[in-house]
Amino acid sequence: MSDNEGQQRREVFRQDEVLSMQEELLTTEQFNAEMNKTGLVSQQADLVQDLMSHETEPGHYGTTLSPEISGALESLEVKLNYLIAMQMGNEEEAEYGQRFVSLSVGGIGFITAEKCKVEDWLKIKLQLPLFPPLKLELLGKVVSAVSVRGKPGQTRVGLSFLYRCEQEEDGVMKYLFKRQREKIRAKYAREKISE
Repeated sequence: MSDNEGQQRREVFRQDEVLSMQEELLTTEQFNAEMNKTGLVSQQADLVQDLMSHETEPGHYGTTLSPEISGALESLEVKLNYLIAMQMGNEEEAEYGQRFVSLSVGGIGFITAEKCKVEDWLKIKLQLPLFPPLKLELLGKVVSAVSVRGKPGQTRVGLSFLYRCEQEEDGVMKYLFKRQREKIRAKYAREKISE
């Protein structure tokens, strides 16, 4: 395979865009403690994704309603509870900064003001724009850290993810595949228009 083909294959699975994220530099002790956690935020986010994307079973509202109406009410209740929880959690979300990142299943690249060096540990809080929004807390090891020329105190960081649970990797992969499908559809539409 030529270098150009390899580069094209990597770009298929990497997404360069602006996302809501926050990073935290961890000591080795903090990293070890975080690794022992089971990725609870990611598992909870995965559960919310499942609840929001599938209709719930009818029956909670009793047998006096038709199964269709009961199911619709169940689904509506789940979605309203989610929206209320999101509204109450807006203060925490405001802490996430919007920034340009290069995201892949294997890791993430971004510019930071944190004093990072190769071999450091980071915790990344990332919100992916899906419905419902997918909030992940990911751990990773810094594999590259280069000062940004002309921007004192800024470092371009390459972070390799260390997934704690399957939901973390699945969430990132689901988002990347969704974005790739959108790119393919847009390209196909442009080609159809130019014919």
